[in-house]
Amino acid sequence: MINSFDIMTVGMDYDDYNTFRTTLTPASGFQSAQFRFIELHCTSLTNLISIRKKNHLSNNPDLRECLEHVYWKDAGTNPKTGEKTLTLQLFE
Repeated sequence: MINSFDIMTVGMDYDDYNTFRTTLTPASGFQSAQFRFIELHCTSLTNLISIRKKNHLSNNPDLRECLEHVYWKDAGTNPKTGEKTLTLQLFE
């Protein structure tokens, strides 16, 4: 699992990544509740905060604040428009 995202984080630009993900909709690892459960049980929620959002957290973020900035929400939001991708909408 740790190495499965390397190609998507360093090998694709945003548009290529979205094209790739769209071809999998609605079935994708992003939507896998089991995958999210494994993440949540294997590490602290603060470790799942998007790197770009960590500086925006309060000093003692509560569960709600952490979930608002979890990386998969950041990854599922179009940075140009702020709109949720179809994949994130289906996951939620």
